Amino acid sequence: MGRIPALDGLRGVAIALVLAMHFSADRIPGGFVGVELFFVLSGFLITGVLLRPSNTLGHFYARRARRLLPALFIALGLAWLGWRGAGFLSAAWPAVAYCTDIVAMYDHQRFGPLLVTWSLSVEEQFYFVWPFVLPLLRRDARLVMALAVVAAVARRILAPNYFSPLCHLDAIFAGCALALTPKVPRARVGALLAVVGLVPVLLIAQHESLAYWTSPAPVLVTLGACALLCEACASGSLVARALSGRPLRWLGERSYGIYLYHMMIHALLAPLHGAVPTALLLVARFALTLLVADVSFRWIEQPILTGVRPVFLAARVSH
Repeated sequence: MGRIPALDGLRGVAIALVLAMHFSADRIPGGFVGVELFFVLSGFLITGVLLRPSNTLGHFYARRARRLLPALFIALGLAWLGWRGAGFLSAAWPAVAYCTDIVAMYDHQRFGPLLVTWSLSVEEQFYFVWPFVLPLLRRDARLVMALAVVAAVARRILAPNYFSPLCHLDAIFAGCALALTPKVPRARVGALLAVVGLVPVLLIAQHESLAYWTSPAPVLVTLGACALLCEACASGSLVARALSGRPLRWLGERSYGIYLYHMMIHALLAPLHGAVPTALLLVARFALTLLVADVSFRWIEQPILTGVRPVFLAARVSH
């Protein structure tokens, strides 16, 4: 399966929800559902990568490192510039070790802007385990979907803590199951499913707070994300065309950097709070986040991932 433009657009929707929550929590307090969209997408895409005949574990992990680490180190640098008070190292080492989620379950206040790395830790821990578990499940979508159901039930019983990796396994497993179901992600599911998927995502995004984990709401979000993903994969569908628009795709392509950098930018500009109008500060946070993410994507992340020098460097070398 080649690159699907609408999936970049779906990433764009997810990161827009997260930005809206963190920069304007009074308007979209439940924008954290965007993170759940990311978890479903991650399960779907990573499983697809692992199913490729040419893929090897060495290649998989090397590519993951090239994809994830450059932006993470930039984020750490930005966090260090904006850090106020002692304790930067106590927040930085879990981020580098991809265990922020585990530490945050007991002490999330130590992390400051680096708390955003908790979701990356959840995904990376999954990356370490899933390539070895997938063959044992015989790549059976029904078994993986059963794991998603078990995880959804276990979350309420065992892991009410938002930062617990067990709290999000159902979303990841649901995405994995879709990747193992050849006909569903590639066939149009219908506009009704897309609406069913979009409504709970948007409605829950209007409500606070982390208490929603004790309700059926997370299951609705996961099902909605799956429906949207299916529609996004259906070439020519209304949802796929809408998500393939250039602005959403632009956001989606840079979503990893945007996610990592936006709270670092927020911390760097915090001293301006009260000194400049709130609306202007909000615009500055959005604009600077997108600018830094774009520079990072074009000149650092993509060249390291692909091995192709940025245009301006290639031109300089050629002379």
